[in-house]
Amino acid sequence: MQEYLEKKDFFSLHLGEDQPSQKYLFIDHFILKIIACIVMTIDHIGLFFIPQGWPLYEVFRILGRLAFPLFAFLTYEGTLRSKNSYLYSLKLMVLGGIMYLVVFLITKQNISNALLTLGLCALISSLVNQQNKFSFLAIIPATIIILSDFPFFPFYCEYGTYGLLMYIGFMVARYLTLFHEKRLAENSGLDPDVVYSINGRLIQNIYSAGMLLIVNMIMLVFYKLYGVTNPLFANFSIPFAYMQYSALAGLILIFYSGRKGISNKFLTCTFYLYYPLHVVIFYLIFYFGMGGIVSVLLF
Repeated sequence: MQEYLEKKDFFSLHLGEDQPSQKYLFIDHFILKIIACIVMTIDHIGLFFIPQGWPLYEVFRILGRLAFPLFAFLTYEGTLRSKNSYLYSLKLMVLGGIMYLVVFLITKQNISNALLTLGLCALISSLVNQQNKFSFLAIIPATIIILSDFPFFPFYCEYGTYGLLMYIGFMVARYLTLFHEKRLAENSGLDPDVVYSINGRLIQNIYSAGMLLIVNMIMLVFYKLYGVTNPLFANFSIPFAYMQYSALAGLILIFYSGRKGISNKFLTCTFYLYYPLHVVIFYLIFYFGMGGIVSVLLF
């Protein structure tokens, strides 16, 4: 398996344009980012501007559960596409740290954000992808994320262990795809690259959706056994029953083509900055007591 991965340059695979399944895979990288940003914004509108007693609040927060798994998937794909995945992870962590400080200065509260979690996850996959003597260091960012679920830790990584398991699930899905592809190649006598070019992207999407469902099932079992007081669930801003809807993101991922789509430096910077900027703006509106006015204007 190791020789196969080295020969194939596994971590820089690209989807072939001539795949038979390609006509069904109509969501490229750019479109998936747009979808993730839309559901995230809907979630934050519900969080800041819709009273919890309103039925629309639940609808908006449930739709928002699709955001994190989509961003986690995009982040993993980003580490595979990036020329320097370590720099990629550092950018996410720096943005997350700046956002954390800004929100803390505004609210005086210890409120985390998904950028910190995704940055640490990106560092994990970057180290694992190298497959060298330093790969074991991936346990350090993974431990930080897990420990952040506990009250004694100085800061909290949003989604914590739950988010980490989602991300690892997407990593496992890629390995399963390559294993599946290798077995098909051995049985058919075809080159593994040829096998992947037939339906490899679709297989990986199905595995990714399946892993997302499995992670949610595991978390549900823990929730039923240990309840809301367990550190795994204590930091969630909404009931864990809502969090389970994140598994529906798999229905979107199945149609992911792996193609880059529209891309330029301006759009890249826009996507990097949109999350922290819109959250800070929402915080400012809410903090200065204008949330009710916005609610009236919107609804």
